[in-house]
Amino acid sequence: MMMMMMMKMMAMVACYPGNGAGYVKHVDNPNSDGRCITCIYYLNKDWSAKEHGGVLRIFPEGTSFVADIEPLFDRLLFFWSDRRNPHEVQPSFNTRYAITVWYFDSEERAEAKRRFKNLTGDLQMMRSGDLQMMCSDDLRMMRSGDLQLLRTFLLYSPLSRAEREDFCSLHPTGGERKNSLEFTDRT
Repeated sequence: MMMMMMMKMMAMVACYPGNGAGYVKHVDNPNSDGRCITCIYYLNKDWSAKEHGGVLRIFPEGTSFVADIEPLFDRLLFFWSDRRNPHEVQPSFNTRYAITVWYFDSEERAEAKRRFKNLTGDLQMMRSGDLQMMCSDDLRMMRSGDLQLLRTFLLYSPLSRAEREDFCSLHPTGGERKNSLEFTDRT
């Protein structure tokens, strides 16, 4: 299968404050939203995993081992964004910085946008109040994957940051932090 990687998404900057903060085990692209390669660049000088923690643990699909990646300064990491590489950030006890960029398969991304449009109508016309009315009935009926797809697109929608955070805090999906939007700001 040949992928058409023509789009690159805006970088996400993550800062873990060093108070034991981490990120639960997850997959970057669990429902075919177009992300195919995850790139992480680490900005942590003088990092000691034994002292500071903050290790990225990858659980490669179909294996009995894990890969522990220390977030060392100037390290660049690439891995598949789909279910082949569930991963987590273990608790960090020092301020930890990373920049993540996802490369997209343009055909999968276009299909995800079509699915999203079918789920929500024209998001460009929606505002927070419209989402709240939709939430009361329609969102309870959505499958978990569809709700996650909606939340993913809200991150990159024309809605304001406050509107996206309001929606996502009211409708968290299983296993995710309710405040996971704090690292992405497009407004």
